[in-house]
Amino acid sequence: MTASLPVPAPHAPSARAAAERLAGLAVPAGALGRLGELGTWLSAVQGQVPPRPLDDVRLVIFAGDHGVARHGVSAYPPEITAAMVRTFVAGRAGVNALAGAHGVRVRVLDLGVDDDLDGLPPEVGEHKVRRGSGAIHLEDALTAAETAQALAAGRRVAEREVADGAQLLLSGDMGIGNTTPAAALVAAGLGLGAGDVAEVAGRGTGVDDAGLARKREVLGAALERAGSGPPTRSRRSPRSAAPTWPRAWATSWAPPRPGCPCCWTG
Repeated sequence: MTASLPVPAPHAPSARAAAERLAGLAVPAGALGRLGELGTWLSAVQGQVPPRPLDDVRLVIFAGDHGVARHGVSAYPPEITAAMVRTFVAGRAGVNALAGAHGVRVRVLDLGVDDDLDGLPPEVGEHKVRRGSGAIHLEDALTAAETAQALAAGRRVAEREVADGAQLLLSGDMGIGNTTPAAALVAAGLGLGAGDVAEVAGRGTGVDDAGLARKREVLGAALERAGSGPPTRSRRSPRSAAPTWPRAWATSWAPPRPGCPCCWTG
């Protein structure tokens, strides 16, 4: 298993200096909204005030299918995952438009899509672990070896992007049904049991009442099946390959260059 390495905390003196500088500007308190908070955070991460402009921002979308998606937990069929990967690569998705408007580079990687994605550039699938993943209420999403492979790949991708000049790393995952394994991981991390799944499982892509009930039933069964155990076991039981990767990218690598933050979603 890829070892987790310490990630330095934001520089507290820089955060205080940035907050003081912001308070001294000729604008009403709070007028910049979250922009002021983000500027303070960036100063703390970079360790300087004012922060350096972010001229090279990278977004990597990690894609993979979830076996649980074929068990009634999503409003959409699993085949949409592969279709969306093609849309990302073609530059026609909403995220492409948003990224283009802000000069953010977008990279799409297939970690576990249940499709060969014929016709796409080879680099899209260069880190692929497997096609699809296990249904988490019936079996582990990944084997121990596959989990290690996904974590190692996430670290390699992050290191490569930073070495290439990235100043801010962004990540997300694409996979129909992904909110079910995401909720399972949150529940497992918080020590919630099968009876507590309503606290972490919502409607996702907009399932109806019957779909939400099914989602929570599957989630409860997944938590009971996974049970307690070592972190690597808990991680591979509820999580399939695509969401495992950005977590590795965010937490399993020591930044090769200080001051390059990483944000992830999905």
